Amino acid sequence: MVNKHAYGVFEIKKGIIFRKSAYLQWGTATKSIGAVLLLNPGEAKPSDTKILREGIIQQHQINVDQTMKQVIKLVEKVYGMSELSGRVHIYNLFSIRNTKNKDAISCFEQLAESNVIDPLEVIPTKEELQKHPWICCSWGINSEKRYKHLQKIKSVWTNDISLRPLPFLRELSMESYLVENENILKLDESDFSDISIIDVELSLRLAPKN
Repeated sequence: MVNKHAYGVFEIKKGIIFRKSAYLQWGTATKSIGAVLLLNPGEAKPSDTKILREGIIQQHQINVDQTMKQVIKLVEKVYGMSELSGRVHIYNLFSIRNTKNKDAISCFEQLAESNVIDPLEVIPTKEELQKHPWICCSWGINSEKRYKHLQKIKSVWTNDISLRPLPFLRELSMESYLVENENILKLDESDFSDISIIDVELSLRLAPKN
């Protein structure tokens, strides 16, 4: 089996750890074999965070967290267990490292509103995005309008990614969702083990008149 490693670029601002970029490495090739777009960095970090310094951008090998393990599973499912060699780049809507989504979003909104950070600083160029054979988007479904900076960055991303009507890409996106939510299709062993029609809803336009 090909060895897999993860690398990230980090910076500390005002005591907050930012992971500005990351990638998963199979083998030795540097070419892209895919990319994923997620909400924000989670628990993946260098083995010793004391090596990080305020205001200094550093790249380090990092531990593989649960989200990265799901990405690895997805990539190896797509390509099979052959001798993979290349990189899967991990993009985030924003770079604050925090395992709690709501706390991370609130912190991001506050820092962006006070001009401590540029909310668009981690947006890659279109030229960079074109180097990837595919991009799997999985940033969650939070759409609260009060998160104006988050909504703005989502709009920028969706404008930069051209969707193509290829079944492979749809299947890849669905598989990514199912990997992260593996129990979504599981039936309850006692109450819902058999499929049956429990109710029927009629459109008002088709309902019989009294």
